Amino acid sequence: MGLRKVINRVESLPGVTKDLPFILILLLLSVVFFARVLFTDDVLVGDNLARYHPWRTYASEELLQKPTNGAGDPLGSYYPEKLVAARIVRGRDLPLWNPYYLGGVPFMATEPAGGFFYPLNVIYYVIDPLEAFGLSACLHLFLAGVFMYVYLRSIELSRYDSLFGAVCFGFGGYFLMNLMWLPRVYAGIWAPLVFACFEWYWRRKRRVYVVVLGFAVALCLLAGHPIVFVFIMFGFGLHVAFRVILASRERRHGPVQIAKSAIAVVAAVVAGVLLSAVQLIPTFEAGRFAERARMPYEGRLDTGRSVVSLATAIIPDVFGNPVDAATPSWAYEEFGEGVPTNYASPNLYGGVLTLTLGVLALTGERKKHILFFAGLTLISISIFLDVPSSVFRFLYLFPVFRVGRQVEAKVLYGFAIAVLAALGFASLSQNIGGRRGPVVQKAGLALIVLGAAIMAAIGIDMVVDYSTVIGGFGFSLEWYRYNVPNFLRFALLLLACSGLLVLRARSKVSSHLFATLAIALVVVDMFYFGWKFNPPQDPQDFLFETDGIRFLQADEDIFRIIRGPGGRNTLPPNTPAVFGISDAQGYTSLLLDYYADFMDLIEDDISGTVAVHSLREVSSLDSKLLDLLNVKYILTRPMGTAELSGFDLVDGSIQLVYNGEMKIYQNKDALPRAFAVADFKVIRTKEEILAELTSEDFDPASRVILEEEPEMDRASMALSPRASRAEILQYGPNKVTIEADMGSDGFLVLSDLYYQGWKAFVDAEESRVYKADYAFRAVQLTPGRHIIEFVFDPLTFKIGLCISTLTLLALVVLLIWDAFKTRSAFLPM
Repeated sequence: MGLRKVINRVESLPGVTKDLPFILILLLLSVVFFARVLFTDDVLVGDNLARYHPWRTYASEELLQKPTNGAGDPLGSYYPEKLVAARIVRGRDLPLWNPYYLGGVPFMATEPAGGFFYPLNVIYYVIDPLEAFGLSACLHLFLAGVFMYVYLRSIELSRYDSLFGAVCFGFGGYFLMNLMWLPRVYAGIWAPLVFACFEWYWRRKRRVYVVVLGFAVALCLLAGHPIVFVFIMFGFGLHVAFRVILASRERRHGPVQIAKSAIAVVAAVVAGVLLSAVQLIPTFEAGRFAERARMPYEGRLDTGRSVVSLATAIIPDVFGNPVDAATPSWAYEEFGEGVPTNYASPNLYGGVLTLTLGVLALTGERKKHILFFAGLTLISISIFLDVPSSVFRFLYLFPVFRVGRQVEAKVLYGFAIAVLAALGFASLSQNIGGRRGPVVQKAGLALIVLGAAIMAAIGIDMVVDYSTVIGGFGFSLEWYRYNVPNFLRFALLLLACSGLLVLRARSKVSSHLFATLAIALVVVDMFYFGWKFNPPQDPQDFLFETDGIRFLQADEDIFRIIRGPGGRNTLPPNTPAVFGISDAQGYTSLLLDYYADFMDLIEDDISGTVAVHSLREVSSLDSKLLDLLNVKYILTRPMGTAELSGFDLVDGSIQLVYNGEMKIYQNKDALPRAFAVADFKVIRTKEEILAELTSEDFDPASRVILEEEPEMDRASMALSPRASRAEILQYGPNKVTIEADMGSDGFLVLSDLYYQGWKAFVDAEESRVYKADYAFRAVQLTPGRHIIEFVFDPLTFKIGLCISTLTLLALVVLLIWDAFKTRSAFLPM
């Protein structure tokens, strides 16, 4: 049964709109693509962690050789983040603070990728986050196709043309290469809906489209990848400006009408930003202290984006694929820095037919949409490549473009090339007469010649030694041998594309059959590519509890861990959070600079722009700051840690307490998470504080460094008739309750990260929270027994929530008003 017959049967059902069958096709394709993770126990993650300790000890050789794309973010970042957030939500609280890594972090403020207020992320709170990865990806790729279909219908393409463009976009390379980095997917799908709302409003001037545009902008921003949102808004702004200039030149609309429309669109974007204030304002606050804010322009540049990397637009694996067992490390040596060292980020592949029809669209009539999206394609590639006098060098002058890397401009390329492909497809699916037919036929014949030439070269290679010829062009024979299957696949796709073009140019196939074959070709091409790069994994192969993990969990104390020399990627950050274990290390989108400064005092350059790394030097274990940080255990690999054994002989404070699939050393000098001190020193400058922390005289167990003068008499602190003690009664993500019994005036120090928004209540009376020892919290106490409560109640979150709520109410009122005022159909299709 052909595609047309299936659609006709669905359309004949009572109450079915003519667009529904095309939407159902997109749903079916999404389910088929993700069938393995939807209908089996496999999950959509990039790495099985079998190569890391402690799980490596249990891994079979078969598991170690199992294909993975090596993407660690799903298991090392997204899963712990989603799991911790789900635990907090199920405990009837908000995910405001994460106590499990980096000394504690303001959760939603430093992890915008978490998308805690992104409505579609509710799935992570309902089912196991590991299982939710695949289901959420399926839903978003389906929505990407639907939104593109809606946009293409809004610019008056036919249903078949729109379906083709929707398949090119929804299953395009941008999404299939980012299934391991889902926040990019979540943000990217909203681009066509934003453009569609503009088209509807531009033509019909109904308020409902302005409201929906505001919601689309908000969802794009809340999705969790700010730079993708910024680039989408950049492209959208160019589109609005282009249409305003075009309308002014054509004089179809008066200046007043054009100005009103432009103001309404700007207002919608502003409303979308205000609707996102609940996430945006806390993130903006954290951004002021983020290590990333210090990164210079050159630090934003990725390798592998020279002109040679554009070859991935036609042959995605030309420089290797991490899924292949024989991924060629030699490719980087052969081609230099221009070769992508990261497969997904610099890869531009979107399908051979998609690219062919996108280019072919440029040979037709210079319609406004073709002109704009051709220009947007060039601009996005310019940003992507960072060519001399690049657009991004100018854009980087504006702070909003400093939240990520310019490689994310790929979202505009993926969107623009899919629209151009749909427009090129439309020119072929309609009556292909006049001068159009010969142009298409010539293009088809050229592709046939190119495809045949590639296949002939591969055939000749079977009987001729190409080593001399290949070497003469500067390529290694090894590179050529690896790419023979890639060249063959490309040649076959070229021949299939050329056959379609020639048949259609000669009117040998109907428009409906042409549409069926074209969609099938894109599906075969992209499904093969997507399945290969994203092999699902068995959840039983990773993140299971080992004896060493159970040893740590059995300790009822509140403590932190860190990885010592020889322990890099042992129980990788942030995976301890999965097991409820606190970590002094970690990875976060916005690493706070003062925590990074503190960690760098323990060992030079242990902190990067987004992560704190493992210790390299054995001498670092003797740091008093490690004790202050409540680091009770040091992890290393089960082998190669003789250095720590030697340290054990010199200093008995570090002792081996577990020796199995990983080694665990106990730091017997570690201070408790909460402790009392009877002395303080006020130092107001950063440099002097850091110098004091590393001085030999500093004793964190007896003296606390403050940055402001406390409200107590130092003389009274000298009176110590008895020792002070502190005990944590309750330790939650947003609330910590401590009982302290003070022998004199003093301070209770909690070695959790200091951050605005933490309040302290001493015996139910609010008390000042001091920044202690540069990075932590303290409250002053009088002699006697006290109950201290630290509560995270950030003002920025409450302000953002208030703004978002008021904006939401305003948009809902506008929707209701528009619904009563006009009763016409919402979608003008």
